[in-house]
Amino acid sequence: MKRAIAFLLALLLALSLSTVGFADSAQVSKENQMVDLVKNFLDANDYPYEYEDYTFSTMFAIYNSMEYADVRIFIYDDMLSVAVEAPVQGTEDIFENMAIFTTLANSGLYYAQFRVTLDEGQVYISCRSCNLVEDVVPGENELFYLLSEPLLYMEAYGDGICAVIDGGDPYEAFEICQAAVDAQ
Repeated sequence: MKRAIAFLLALLLALSLSTVGFADSAQVSKENQMVDLVKNFLDANDYPYEYEDYTFSTMFAIYNSMEYADVRIFIYDDMLSVAVEAPVQGTEDIFENMAIFTTLANSGLYYAQFRVTLDEGQVYISCRSCNLVEDVVPGENELFYLLSEPLLYMEAYGDGICAVIDGGDPYEAFEICQAAVDAQ
């Protein structure tokens, strides 16, 4: 009897440990599915990129005074995130004005948001979109919008970002950008 109980307990323990192993492999599988999705999307559209440790790096043309933007696609276990980074930076003295400008711009944006970061006296500007991934990995259509919307926003507001970096008034720069967006 003791032998049968010990055998059943050992069997139960083995089964519970195997389900934990399956849960971990599903997590990795989801990340790898997202990696494959992004690689296939970038390859199908002939976008050059570098890939390292669940991060894709590439560059896209922007049709304003910036000329281009650096794009990073991050894959996490529960999220797919796109950050479009402005190739221009400012000094610490423009941080407040840039925060005002990006707050004004963000008030009308839905699919991505501008971010301003102050790091060691330098101000960096990016536009970020993300898709939380719980059960279902996003498809190519969702990836297209995750990538295109922050690029479009950086293009629409890039001249304003450059104007504020050059010492311009954030309210005036926003009004000019918003007028151009409204005219489209």
